[in-house]
Amino acid sequence: MNPTAPPATPSQAATVIVTREHGGRAEVLLLRRQPTLRMLGGFWVFPGGNVDATDASLPACDAPPRDSHLAALAGCRELLEETGLLVAVRAADGCPVADAPTFDATAPLEDWLDRHGLQLDPGRLLDWAHWITPSTLRRRFDTRFFLVEVPADAVLSIASGESSEAHWDTPAGWMRAGEREDFPLTPPTRLVLRELAESLERHGSLAALRVHELAREVLPVLPKVVMEGDAEYAVMPWDPRYAA
Repeated sequence: MNPTAPPATPSQAATVIVTREHGGRAEVLLLRRQPTLRMLGGFWVFPGGNVDATDASLPACDAPPRDSHLAALAGCRELLEETGLLVAVRAADGCPVADAPTFDATAPLEDWLDRHGLQLDPGRLLDWAHWITPSTLRRRFDTRFFLVEVPADAVLSIASGESSEAHWDTPAGWMRAGEREDFPLTPPTRLVLRELAESLERHGSLAALRVHELAREVLPVLPKVVMEGDAEYAVMPWDPRYAA
């Protein structure tokens, strides 16, 4: 961090919290980033990445207007590229795609979708959280988190260049794993998992959660970084020390 430099402009980004009902419990997908990557190497993360300039032109079905529409399109694209999971409908009749064709990463996504008569379905992505990297960090992101449910038997195709592992577990199970030093999670990932675990406990299932969280109010969270000697830590907006 550089506390004296002008704040860097955050890059727009999207993250997708992939869920499924499996074996009578709600599970979440996390990917372990390749340890050699400069950005969060070795961390367990949700699929996602930067919003691309071409995302606005991707074939997509109609969705209710919202500020996060472009990020939702980017989330659909990143999810397909990183996991092979497709959130789309058939262009001919608007029906959700059950058996997605194998994604060809060598072709432009727009051409691949047109060739198979598909449209992305960003409306299926539920706004869940909105995190902005602290202003003192050199590399910053303005990230929208979305929730989506996939079939229990959905097949993953992991992009090995970015991820080394992929696993499903309950939000509570991931939180327990994250308490270990050898299982790194970012603060936003931890808090999103905690919120998801609490919501599932209240509502009982993913289907009920989607119904009750459909009108969820999503406020941006901008942590502040505080230095104490050689150590630094994040202060959240709900901390009494935040205003100081």
